[in-house]
Amino acid sequence: MVRWVSGVLGLVAAGWLAMAPTPVRADGSAFLVHGNWCGSGNRALPGIGALPPLDPLDAACMRHDVCYAVRGSMNCGCDLAFMSELRHMPYPGSHLSVKARAMYDTISMLPCAGPEAMYKPMYFLGQLASDAFSGRAGPWEVPLRMGYMLSHAY
Repeated sequence: MVRWVSGVLGLVAAGWLAMAPTPVRADGSAFLVHGNWCGSGNRALPGIGALPPLDPLDAACMRHDVCYAVRGSMNCGCDLAFMSELRHMPYPGSHLSVKARAMYDTISMLPCAGPEAMYKPMYFLGQLASDAFSGRAGPWEVPLRMGYMLSHAY
């Protein structure tokens, strides 16, 4: 059951990303949705290296990218640490909060490698249920958050 849910959620996330406007650098090397680090790749200046994070959300994305560099891409441990950080970090405004939650939703739906793979969809579904039962948010808000994140990419 967990494997089926994970597969379905991965397809949903991939579909959203495929339909999204593409925030790509001129050289086509990154798909960024926030700051210098959030998304696939990062912003690097030739001869200088990667640019610093712009805010707490961008710093969390940087730590996630560094974890991938150390442990290998699509590492479940990196993803779970990132998800935990996204959920517990205080944000200075609703804009960053919505983007962070959209990143949480997206990363929880993408497949990963490692023994922790079964936990990601369970955390996502648990958070969805918690939000729905508490009245904080409904499940229909997942695609709305993703759309917001992609339409406000920078």
